[in-house]
Amino acid sequence: RSYRKARVLVFDDIGSLKGTEAVSEALYSLLEYRTTREMPILWSSNETIGEMLPGSKITDLARKRVLSRLGGFSNIIEL
Repeated sequence: RSYRKARVLVFDDIGSLKGTEAVSEALYSLLEYRTTREMPILWSSNETIGEMLPGSKITDLARKRVLSRLGGFSNIIEL
């Protein structure tokens, strides 16, 4: 709940999250809540969006749903 209400939410190295259904569902729910309310999220990753949430413990649909939300509402700056 505190992540939903934070003024600015910061994820450091979000690409290191393990690809599981539980992680996917929690992250999607949080992203959905914050993006529909236009609440800022800053995130960093050493991986590209296409490389995030790897693993056999997550369905392609769940992975695509999260990455679509993350990428669709981001201004990506590569350093």
